[in-house]
Amino acid sequence: MPMLAFISKRTPSVPQTSSTRISQSSDDVQVRYPESTLDTTWLVLGRRSLWDERSHLVTCFRSTGIPQGSVINSAKVYFTKRLYGGSGNDDVRIRVVDSGTPTMITSYGDYTSLSYVSNYSDWIYIGSVSTWTPDFSSAVQQAVDKPDFNGDIMVAFQSIGAFGASNQYLIPWDYNDSPGSALLLEVEYVG
Repeated sequence: MPMLAFISKRTPSVPQTSSTRISQSSDDVQVRYPESTLDTTWLVLGRRSLWDERSHLVTCFRSTGIPQGSVINSAKVYFTKRLYGGSGNDDVRIRVVDSGTPTMITSYGDYTSLSYVSNYSDWIYIGSVSTWTPDFSSAVQQAVDKPDFNGDIMVAFQSIGAFGASNQYLIPWDYNDSPGSALLLEVEYVG
């Protein structure tokens, strides 16, 4: 009796794209460092003068729809320019919070208590236009791989340039003043 061979054809997974905007005013916060204050009125990334404090941004993109354990192909955030200023450039470190359920940032202590996944991306911001960040998919991948990942992704943009080196800054639109222009996270994934 002849043997029949069954060949299973697996349908390849198709990459999907998740586009998520900031969806509430408490999810985009400016942290002034080392001044130790928060500001939800304006979002400033960088430094307004050579010797000014650094301004970091903390953002939370909620309900991205990305399943836990997905393979992340790319991840970037779009900044819609509101204002800009200064000269030179600003060195920014893009960090993803190491938590399945990101917390709301309501105090400077909340910010300093955040822990991050080990991967990050550095971005040298130059210019005065609306722009995409560089890809930081390796950091998002680490967050998505966590067993407690629930679809929310919290990202910190930390100004790390040396004092006196440059004073480039970007002020993107925030949720309070223009919800449709608030920061946009775009992630391509297979899951």
